Amino acid sequence: MSFTVSSRSNLQIGFAVVFTIALLILAAPATAQSGAAPSDTAASEAAQAGQGQADDARPDQARGQGQEEEACPDPFAQVDVTVDPESEPLLLEPDPVEIYLNPGEGQVGLVCWVVTGLAEGQTLHIEGKEGEPDLFPNLQRTITAPRDRATSGLPSASGSWTYSLWITEEGSNEKLHFTDPEVIVRGDG
Repeated sequence: MSFTVSSRSNLQIGFAVVFTIALLILAAPATAQSGAAPSDTAASEAAQAGQGQADDARPDQARGQGQEEEACPDPFAQVDVTVDPESEPLLLEPDPVEIYLNPGEGQVGLVCWVVTGLAEGQTLHIEGKEGEPDLFPNLQRTITAPRDRATSGLPSASGSWTYSLWITEEGSNEKLHFTDPEVIVRGDG
């Protein structure tokens, strides 16, 4: 009799373990679909900067197009990127944007690009100019719809960083809507 109870207990434990593993496997694709490795996420950036992350820290941060997006860690300099092929294809505000290597009170140490108008299947690319110093080693270099934001990560040095911003469509490497904005990284705040 005790053998049957023991087998039943082992069977119940076995089912619990299999169920837990199945839940972990089902949760993994949702993490992978965010489009960024855990090392490039805004949460990781906040941890590196020693800052907390608030999902709705700023009311001017729009959520993704029906998809829950991670908020950029506060404080940050928001660059609004508007994709509008009918008028100005890529409009950035502000340009240039200024941040600080060692931000003081009320100053910011990273950039958050927030994109509106990026169509399904389009990718916005952020790439440093050839020959320019790589001030942002943890930069999230692409934003693919329906995602709508990327962060620069913390700068590695002060200076001026001119970068290229362009769009590609799924299945094509043709650069559409190209522009050359700038980030200025000041030293101590």
